[in-house]
Amino acid sequence: MLFVQGIDNETDRRWYTSVILNRLMFVYFLQRQGFIDNKDLNYLQNKLEQSKQKGENHFYDEFLKALFFESFAKPEIERDLSVQQLVGKVKYLNGGLFLKHHIEEKYQISIVDEDPI
Repeated sequence: MLFVQGIDNETDRRWYTSVILNRLMFVYFLQRQGFIDNKDLNYLQNKLEQSKQKGENHFYDEFLKALFFESFAKPEIERDLSVQQLVGKVKYLNGGLFLKHHIEEKYQISIVDEDPI
């Protein structure tokens, strides 16, 4: 949980860690079933590697937030072109898992890409 920064309340940080893990596990399931970006079975790993190659250290801020809130949570027609280019071919999921959580509304959250130690 040292990776989750910006949440000063321990209970909220633990809860938010669970929210992120649930989202990532669901995305992992979708990728392994071939439902994301033209059947990319390593979608998350490939996107992380692309982020690293750009020299960015903001996978959560730059990619995951776009994937969660601007892709899965919005119909394709409502998405910004730059988001579509970043995340690839991703279907809209009509459900609450990828809507902003109240903890995300309350805090300025950051998740580091590497161990901060």
